[in-house]
Amino acid sequence: FPVTIKQELYITEKTYECKFVDRTIMADDTFTFQGIVGMTTAVDEKIVVLDGLLPRVSVYEFVNNDIILRDAWGKYGLQKNSLGFNRPTDLHVDKYNSVWIADNGNNCVKKFTIVGKPLMTLTHTFFDEEGVLSVCVDSVDRLHCLTNNRIVVFDATGKYIFDYKLHEDVTKPQKINTSYNKEMLYVTYTLLYEVLIYVGIVTGK
Repeated sequence: FPVTIKQELYITEKTYECKFVDRTIMADDTFTFQGIVGMTTAVDEKIVVLDGLLPRVSVYEFVNNDIILRDAWGKYGLQKNSLGFNRPTDLHVDKYNSVWIADNGNNCVKKFTIVGKPLMTLTHTFFDEEGVLSVCVDSVDRLHCLTNNRIVVFDATGKYIFDYKLHEDVTKPQKINTSYNKEMLYVTYTLLYEVLIYVGIVTGK
């Protein structure tokens, strides 16, 4: 079971004891992790890690109790640079193994293949005004983008569908994710010194 602790990727056993199996600090063949902001697993069980400071996406496999780096891609770049990121804050891998990056510093969302080929860049006025903090894809392939004030929803082609404001109690939102069946949305946010979770259905209605 993969988990990130500080600037390291750990593999633990799927038990209550979480027994340590292996770890790595390397984002690629040269650089160590500088600021991990997201980690998830792909359809083929590859482990995908986003470092927001390098910035870099690292793809690993876990083979015979060893973490093996399979690919690393991404670099600093502005919005028009399809390969570049500027202070990205989250990533999500959908059921097609496409990687979605919340490129907060560039006020956009970028979509890639698992090996880093650019597929799409999404922009919106809400991203310009409120940033884009986190992303996830639901059961019908709609992309949900978390800003500081709302959730903006696009279809699979990148067409804007609708948006809805977060509940007034939700302050300092951090991350959006789906349930195991991708029918529910979860937003983590900070209230004073507590981290809380806001739950809603995927339609936002």
